[in-house]
Amino acid sequence: MNEIELVGTMVADCFDIEYQELFTVKRFAEIETARRFMYYILNQHYNFSVTKLSEDFETTDTSIIFSLKHIAHCIKESELAKKDYFNIISKLEQL
Repeated sequence: MNEIELVGTMVADCFDIEYQELFTVKRFAEIETARRFMYYILNQHYNFSVTKLSEDFETTDTSIIFSLKHIAHCIKESELAKKDYFNIISKLEQL
C-alpha cells in the first residue's frame, strides 16, 4: 500500500466515507473536508509538495494551496477538526 492509499484509507475511515469518494469531483462538504485532510497530511507528514499533490490528484496548485491553508486554519480553530486530525495521525503512527 502506498502513502496515498494509506492516508486515504485512514481519512475515509475517520469521515465515514468510501475511499474512492476522495478521488471524485464530488463537492459535498464531508468529502471536500476529507480530501483536504488527506492533502494536508500528505503535505505535512509525508513531504508531498504542492506540485506533487496537484499532479497526483489532477487538480491545480491553487486548489491544493487553498485546501492546505483551510485545513491548517480549521485544525487551529476547531476542536472537532483538531480531534479528527490527531485521530488520523495516531492511527497512521500505529502502523
